Amino acid sequence: MIGLLTLLRRMPNLHLKTDAETLKWRPTYLLRGLIELPVVF
Repeated sequence: MIGLLTLLRRMPNLHLKTDAETLKWRPTYLLRGLIELPVVF
């Protein structure tokens, strides 16, 4: 969490390249996470 907050503070123009609804999640419940996180800065 600290790393993400630091990244957002250092790159204030960072934003998603697509709508949040179109993000694809990994199908497993053991490791919940995105398949990819497309961003633009």
